[in-house]
Amino acid sequence: MLAERAGLLAKNPDRPGAYLGHALVNARACIKSPTRRPKETSMITAIVLYDLPPSIDLEECRAHFTKIAPDFLKIPGFLRKQFICARGGKVAGGVYMWESQEAAERFYSGEWLAGIRARYGTEPKISYFETVALTDKASGQAGGLN
Repeated sequence: MLAERAGLLAKNPDRPGAYLGHALVNARACIKSPTRRPKETSMITAIVLYDLPPSIDLEECRAHFTKIAPDFLKIPGFLRKQFICARGGKVAGGVYMWESQEAAERFYSGEWLAGIRARYGTEPKISYFETVALTDKASGQAGGLN
């Protein structure tokens, strides 16, 4: 499988024929690790929210997010994103998982920021959190991240 060879997926040893996404492969390596990862490389979750103009509703968000989703796979340090939009519109954004805060900050200060400003006419609100544990039902993995 091409994605497996590219390092985007790995076979899930707990479920024959199933694959773990890149974010889960990296997170899995940290679960129950005997040593603490250095702070500068701690896995980061970023919650990004921005106001939408009245002309953009949930369905337009869905179509745009679906179109751009594959582009995120090319971003250095990116692991995972859940695209989010309030049911009534008005607010959208994403919940991202990053290899480090430095990777996230590089991304959010580049072309992405200019695109948000141009498309939505607003400044995004970004909050960073250290990802300390992860549970994923699809892979059956759960535990603390070191």
